Amino acid sequence: MTIRFSLYFFLLLSGLSIAQLDSLRFKKYSMAEGLSDNVCTSIIQDQEGYIWIGSTNGLNRFNGSTFNYYHQQQAPINLPGNYVRTILRFNNNRLGFVTRKGVT
Repeated sequence: MTIRFSLYFFLLLSGLSIAQLDSLRFKKYSMAEGLSDNVCTSIIQDQEGYIWIGSTNGLNRFNGSTFNYYHQQQAPINLPGNYVRTILRFNNNRLGFVTRKGVT
């Protein structure tokens, strides 16, 4: 009885998740749409809703329609290097950027 119930429950959940996947839509972004590079090393969303994308060629901020590009020594972020390894979010919702040449 327990095995039948577990199998039925698993199949029911599997069917629900497959049905939900059909409603998902994906959009591919690349350099053609404004990214600084096609290689994404990290991604995070800030408290204002911007998507920050680290790449091997700088940092990108996406507002839902366009990309802003930030590179080494460019205000207001002043990345120490263009290869962004990781994007960190601190408790105060500040973002930190780890590059091959340092941290900001």
